[in-house]
Amino acid sequence: DGVPSWRRLVNPPAVAIAVALALTVVGGREVVPSFLFDVVDALATCAIPLGLLLIGGGISELLRERKTENGFRLEFGAIVTRLVLIPAVFIAIVALNAFPANLEWLGEALVVQAAMPAGVFAIVVVKSYDGDAETALRVILASLAGCLATMPVWLAIGLKILEVD
Repeated sequence: DGVPSWRRLVNPPAVAIAVALALTVVGGREVVPSFLFDVVDALATCAIPLGLLLIGGGISELLRERKTENGFRLEFGAIVTRLVLIPAVFIAIVALNAFPANLEWLGEALVVQAAMPAGVFAIVVVKSYDGDAETALRVILASLAGCLATMPVWLAIGLKILEVD
């Protein structure tokens, strides 16, 4: 069924974010027993290695099933969008310096984000929502290859704007 379901919106990450926001509003650490933070820390320690395994398995499976396609319109569009247009918007925001005085670090974070290619975790998300995982793989591989040329350029421009040595 291609019809989006509201039940998909209520998923573990969305519920976790809602609970975290609610706990923050009511006092957070004072309300939650300290042993729960130990459990969260243990789970967080496992999250990155587990995520990398999920991503690696997903990429491996997609590469085995990959159909050969002669055109590179998707890859070209991915490179233009993720490595030129989006970074240009991020760098323009940094150049405008529209950050409050206590959030100077936000400009640095946007410069780093501008230089990054498409995230590989997108494959896991796309597969979870029954999306077109092959398209995600093609976008990710194209932006990873293209960022070798664009990453130094965006970092240099961003650092020049931020006047960081």
